[in-house]
Amino acid sequence: PINFRSAEQANFSKLLEAHLNEPDEPLLLEGATGLGKTRAYLYPILAAASDGKKIAIVLPTRQLIEQLLNSTDVKVC
Repeated sequence: PINFRSAEQANFSKLLEAHLNEPDEPLLLEGATGLGKTRAYLYPILAAASDGKKIAIVLPTRQLIEQLLNSTDVKVC
């Protein structure tokens, strides 16, 4: 199990995982800066990709891109 640092972060991840398993409408997740949204959505996205789903990740800043690429616990291609 993944240890998230806040209830909001865990909730983001849970909502996205459910949406990826049964998408019905567009999903918009919004949260304050520093909440950990990027980390929260990476886990369900990587799980979906490992199940063969095609996933594209678009990040709004170079800082977030570098943070993702330098993560030691997330493998990106």
